[in-house]
Amino acid sequence: MRIIKQGDLKDAVQDEKQTVKWGKYLRGPDIYFELIEKCADKFVPLEKVADIRFGIKTGINEFFYLTDEQVEHWGIEKEFLKLVIKSPKECDSIELKKKDLKFYVFLCNKDKGQLRGTKAMKYINHGEQQKTEDGKPWPEVESVKGRKNWYSLGERIPGPLLVPMVTGDNLRCILNACKAEVDHNLFEIMCDKKNLIEPLAAYLNSSVCFLQRELIGRANLGDGALKIEGIDWKRLLVPDVECLAKLGKDTKNVFETLCRRSIKDIATEAKRPDRKEFEKTALRSLGLEENLADEILKGVVGLVEERHLLPKLRQKHKKQRTETDLGKLKEDISEEVLADGIRKFPDGFIKKSWQQVEYEEMNVPADKLKLGENFFGKQQICLENGDSFLEVSSEERGKFIVYAKNKGQFVIKIPKSETVIKKVVQEYEIYLKEIRDKLLKAFLEQCGDRIRAENLTRQIFDEMDLPYLTSD
Repeated sequence: MRIIKQGDLKDAVQDEKQTVKWGKYLRGPDIYFELIEKCADKFVPLEKVADIRFGIKTGINEFFYLTDEQVEHWGIEKEFLKLVIKSPKECDSIELKKKDLKFYVFLCNKDKGQLRGTKAMKYINHGEQQKTEDGKPWPEVESVKGRKNWYSLGERIPGPLLVPMVTGDNLRCILNACKAEVDHNLFEIMCDKKNLIEPLAAYLNSSVCFLQRELIGRANLGDGALKIEGIDWKRLLVPDVECLAKLGKDTKNVFETLCRRSIKDIATEAKRPDRKEFEKTALRSLGLEENLADEILKGVVGLVEERHLLPKLRQKHKKQRTETDLGKLKEDISEEVLADGIRKFPDGFIKKSWQQVEYEEMNVPADKLKLGENFFGKQQICLENGDSFLEVSSEERGKFIVYAKNKGQFVIKIPKSETVIKKVVQEYEIYLKEIRDKLLKAFLEQCGDRIRAENLTRQIFDEMDLPYLTSD
């Protein structure tokens, strides 16, 4: 039990002149309050030493974010393309490298008159012919139509430090070493004093910071995820400029060691010798006893495990209700059956034991494809509206093309070998049927209605854009 005077709570609100979170008194381990008390004269809010900025909000991700294949298809000039990080999951280390990134962002701030004859202009014209699901042309979408040019995201200087809006059990601040552009799933930390960037990165990757993150964040998301808004990051306490400079100098070598490897979940990190050495060095630099390192890490691990455990307990309680919420039921069953994720077609079904597979490329339209009629061994492939698109030599080849075509994809790779095509398609269909049967069985056990179970299974397949194969 932790006793707090009402007067102290009121004083905190008056001092901050804004809302104050009291969750730390309910969830915070004793070591947190000990740290805050000992470092009170050294800590300041992050907004005192740096600016926190949202990443890019494109308004139409389908247009602005491109894969290598799309870039190659359109031939867009390099001056209009920049590497972008869309999710912290793309990088498993502290230091972001070009090889981690899979997407480009279309950055064009020129007027159309300056773009005549460019591939960028051709791509913009293509975008202006596209519509949203409710039939609105892309340039008229609310999130982009207020811009001078709907396709322009403005001039941007990428932030050197990146922190996530939503995080799981992998706690990091990312060093944007390759100066990638940043999606709004992350916040950019901008610091005018360049000599403070690495010291700030070191502190934001320390358990002292992690402890605060767990207590200022909002832990009411699904799967135990933690959401930290921009206002939360601004209030996060960091060492003042003088202490930061000392921290950066003292931890330089041990922090560089962490930067050279991938970062694991916090429970695993807490056992790593190099992590413990880094934490002890950071504590010494802050004038704290290094023997507190294990207790702080233990506190962080406990908070992370707690927020991951609570959703599981809630889900278990909900499953005991006699009245089933079908939306929640679908979500629960989907998470249970598909806990290991979905194997991607075709890469997930090409066995390593096979000899090296040779491919040929095919250009495909943006529309979704489906199988048409089969005439004397020739397989028709149609667009989603039913118009014929292509005729191929076999049903297996037709299925391969339809299965491999993803939304927004313009080029697919097809094995030259008909034998490989046939094996991959067969393996994939067996896999789809296994998923279908597992989902049907799970839904039947919960709701006892065959028709409802099949409808829910179909919905999951549709939402994941997977082909639904009818029962044999």
